Amino acid sequence: MNKSSPVIYFQIILSIGICLSSEFSVSQLPLSAQLQKTFPAINSQVFIIINIESRVVLYGKDFDKKNQGEESLYDICVNVEHDLISKPDGQRTIIFQDRSGYGCIFCYTNSDSCTFLCVFGKAASRQDVVRDIKLTQNWLNQFYLYEVSRRGESVAKIPVLYGKSKSISGVLTEHQSVILSKNCDNNVKKILQYRTILAAPIQGGDSVGTVFYGTSTFQNTLTQEIKADTTVEKANRIRVLFDSILYLIFGPRMTLKEGD
Repeated sequence: MNKSSPVIYFQIILSIGICLSSEFSVSQLPLSAQLQKTFPAINSQVFIIINIESRVVLYGKDFDKKNQGEESLYDICVNVEHDLISKPDGQRTIIFQDRSGYGCIFCYTNSDSCTFLCVFGKAASRQDVVRDIKLTQNWLNQFYLYEVSRRGESVAKIPVLYGKSKSISGVLTEHQSVILSKNCDNNVKKILQYRTILAAPIQGGDSVGTVFYGTSTFQNTLTQEIKADTTVEKANRIRVLFDSILYLIFGPRMTLKEGD
């Protein structure tokens, strides 16, 4: 573990600030009450724990508050991610001291290949920080990743009115994983909400719905957009009239022959 003075610490943040990563989601917070109860009693008064693979904030306290250097713990994670993860294991922990006390930045990968980026602050001593790191790493050993969707996966067939094609597929355009705990009930609840019928023209990539994933890890659901897999141009006037008549007679339950 490395110890850095406040000056060196902020130089680290500034020097790697040009390697900004994408942001991390906080939409699923708070962490489930069951998992909050198992979190160890650490000395650090502020902290943030991020899972790199699922790109979510797993847990934290006051991590979005700006410090005197105008850097929140969340900002620090965004700035240091790529640089710290790319380092060898022995160089992925930085312990520092600033005006508020002792803190640390560390990266930890458990036996299930889940990688976590953590920042702690406002601890009373260096020894307390070292203790906090060990306790937190032990707590993080319970987590693993579960893939809930794959790029290009089709989840819905949606009829199209007034178009040259009679239907489109609603697809998931990105891989999506959720983080689960070995100590919880890990049934993932998946709810699809999408348009039951569409009117041309439609552009490939248009949002046509949402998938909601509920887990025992967080109190809120994870959402993923469902998008149109292809572009559908508007048909000629005769086809538009024909589709209008069918819709008036049968409504949104009208069936369209595949391949027509």
